[in-house]
Amino acid sequence: MNKIMMANLSYEQHYGGVENSIRYLTQAFCEDGLQVYVLSGSYRSSTGVKQMNDFTKINFFFPGYSNFFFKIISMPVSIISMLYYLFYAKYILGVDFVISRNQFVGTFASLVFRRKSVFLAPGFNHRQSDSENLIEGSNIFQRLERRAHGMFDYLCVRFSGRVFVFSLNMKKQLQEVLNIFNSNYQPDVMLCKPGVDKSLFKPIGSLSMKMSLRQELGIPQYDKIILCVGRCVKAKGFDLAVSSFSSSNLLGFTLVIIGDGPELPMLKELAVKHKCTKVLFLGKQDNLHKYYQTSDFFFMSSRYEPLGQTILEAIGCGLPVLALGGPTVLTATQELLGSDGALYSKDNSQESIIELLESLLTLTDSQWSDISFQSFTKAKSFSWNNLSRKLVSGE
Repeated sequence: MNKIMMANLSYEQHYGGVENSIRYLTQAFCEDGLQVYVLSGSYRSSTGVKQMNDFTKINFFFPGYSNFFFKIISMPVSIISMLYYLFYAKYILGVDFVISRNQFVGTFASLVFRRKSVFLAPGFNHRQSDSENLIEGSNIFQRLERRAHGMFDYLCVRFSGRVFVFSLNMKKQLQEVLNIFNSNYQPDVMLCKPGVDKSLFKPIGSLSMKMSLRQELGIPQYDKIILCVGRCVKAKGFDLAVSSFSSSNLLGFTLVIIGDGPELPMLKELAVKHKCTKVLFLGKQDNLHKYYQTSDFFFMSSRYEPLGQTILEAIGCGLPVLALGGPTVLTATQELLGSDGALYSKDNSQESIIELLESLLTLTDSQWSDISFQSFTKAKSFSWNNLSRKLVSGE
């Protein structure tokens, strides 16, 4: 195998966890001497094939309309454009193998490449769009769109040569997808783990460097910093973090939230309602590693998270992880960390979260150092190079 292709709906101008995974996997494949292609929809650039520094970029037509009717109207053209470049990649460019990170693109990639395709699942729609994980008031068009996404979840799983998932939680959700469609098909499913850029997400050198960086970023120098990172949507549980932090007696602590999204105005109003001045909303930031390095704890407040790349970035920087516990929380935190480097609430009630937060008041410097060391040690086992080789070999 000499030529490999990563396929997704978005890539350029997008910097989420899926897009970043493609960037790191592309780099890992290049390091192993493979010729790499990246196929994605074109939001702002034209369609076609373009040579980049280390890989070849292939853009198919996908305008990315938010309006439901425009999406429906443009869909046939997008599918035709995608199929054209999939066949072009296979028969003209000679691509041997394709790895998809999106169920829509993955369905068509698997039909073209057959058994020479794998689906590296980012999550499954029926859980991502569960009413507990969405803003209230979804309309009929949004429900129809989610049904379509669910159908492509099933089709991508059904036709891909192999499916990779990041956790047992995700594997269970995959089986739920099959059950929804009353399917007896049993796909070839393998567990794998993502990587983390250890050259970027690493502990800061000294306390003085940490204080200097806090001053640069406008973060309180002498408070203990609890960090939340992610898109401001209900699934991330930032409302739980803000309300619980605001209702606790955490003197000398500041909660910092990095990210934007539809719930950001509501979260700011929630902090005002609680008259809490110790919550900082810093919006979307490009230099995330600096905020991890200046923090003392990372709070994984998600109600739903297939894996949680932010956890890996946090432990790469040696941060103790605070996370929700209990049977109603659908995250992979326990599976990733266990009790090493993490502290959990009993459940996702405000009372339990406040109890978890206030337990930090009695945490000694020695205990913090032990937990920090555990989290940093755990991060060493996550490698993009290991993942890239497993995706190709299936071993």
